[in-house]
Amino acid sequence: MSLPILLRSSQRKSSPEIIARAQLLSRHPKLGRPISTREEYRQIVMQVLGGTYVFQYRYDGNRVVMLRLFHGREAR
Repeated sequence: MSLPILLRSSQRKSSPEIIARAQLLSRHPKLGRPISTREEYRQIVMQVLGGTYVFQYRYDGNRVVMLRLFHGREAR
């Protein structure tokens, strides 16, 4: 069973672009820089439709697991 995802119009517009950027990481998982002393945790900042987004993910040598995604203007 899948649950419907409700998105604001701005989210609907940016969603395909964000997914495309995440797919880029699946092809080139070491693009991001390590975010800790553990090499498998990585982060990359990418432009999506004029906004800056931070993608944090884990790469274990076989697959990429997206951990967090947030807009660059968010306080983190």
